[in-house]
Order: sequence, then structure tokens, then C-alpha cells
Amino acid sequence: MLKKIFINLARATIRKYKPIIVAVAGSRHTAETRNAVFAALKNKYYVRTAEPDHAHDAAFGVALAVLGFGHQGRNMAAWFWRVANSFVTTYLVRTTYPDVLILEYPTDKQGQMSKTCLLAGPTIGVFTDYDEAIGDGDASHENPV
Repeated sequence: MLKKIFINLARATIRKYKPIIVAVAGSRHTAETRNAVFAALKNKYYVRTAEPDHAHDAAFGVALAVLGFGHQGRNMAAWFWRVANSFVTTYLVRTTYPDVLILEYPTDKQGQMSKTCLLAGPTIGVFTDYDEAIGDGDASHENPV
């Protein structure tokens, strides 16, 4: 249930602020590429990037990045505060929000990236590398998503 709340808040935040979303995806060097894109854009735009949350659902990790915070562990008070804060800044007040979001889109399992794109459709996509083992098992590059 908490995941659905954050995913819906992230969708609403994207609809409200309409940031440029740069998706970095691939099997290798995604963190380095994300950091390089951040370094290239940070002097011209208000940019946010976040460490990916690989331990959880892909869309949930991207939702947390869109909302601007990381995983809170088992601290229920922190989660409640984040939900309340996100609700207020998404629906009630207009705050300063980044012009550009640089997000890592996971490609660990087939279908993850598609699910993440439904949450935060990228404006720009950067693919670093595609490992054949990530695909559907037949070493086909026809459908990496």
C-alpha cells in the first residue's frame, strides 16, 4: 500500500512540475553515466539525481527519487512524514522543483524498464550497455525492454 501511495504521488508530482526526465539504463556503468550527465547539466539547470534503490521494486525506487528522498527503512514516523510532506508539496503548495531529473531505470529483469517508464516517461534516454543475460534468455537484442 505504501508503494502505491508513493507511486501515485510521484505521478502527480511529474504532472504538476513537468520536469525533463533523463533515463539512464543499461547493464554496466549506469551510475557513472548518471553522474556524468549530472555534471554536464548542473551548471545550466536545476538538476536532481538520486542513488537507485535496487533492493526494492523498480518503480518504487524511481518514485522515491522523483519525490526527492531515499528509503526510510522501518521507521514508520519517517515514512508518515514523507507521505504528508509529499502530499502537501504535490497538491497544496508550489515549491521549487528541479528542471531536470536524472534517474536510473533498472534493466535487471525483463519488463522492469517498461513498468518504470509508465511511472516516469523519460524525455531523453541514455543506454550504457545491454547484457545478453538480462534479456529473455535467448541472447536476442530485439526487445531489451
